[in-house]
Amino acid sequence: MTEAFTLDTTIFFHRSQGKQKQAQTQPEPQLPTSHLPRITKLMALAIRLGKQIDRGIQTHAEIARNGEITRARISQILNLLHLAPDIQQAILFLPPIERGRARLKLLELQKICTT
Repeated sequence: MTEAFTLDTTIFFHRSQGKQKQAQTQPEPQLPTSHLPRITKLMALAIRLGKQIDRGIQTHAEIARNGEITRARISQILNLLHLAPDIQQAILFLPPIERGRARLKLLELQKICTT
């Protein structure tokens, strides 16, 4: 069973010279409303994966297994490395998308990469 008990004590509250503290609100940081085009991210990924393959760190199959995607998709991404360096650079420095969708898509570039 539970017994009730009484506790008698004195508690002191100290006010520092009568000053009142005001809650200071900091403005919330603005989250970016824009995002990089998907093709820019894929181009950067292709460059990174291409370097790993050239150095012998990973193979196409290992990359596909680690990324949980098919080897065919890895090949599609790595095909971006067949583009001219000027085109690769232009893709990497595409401006962020403020709203809507990107105009340039991987499917459109695949046609250029294979010819």
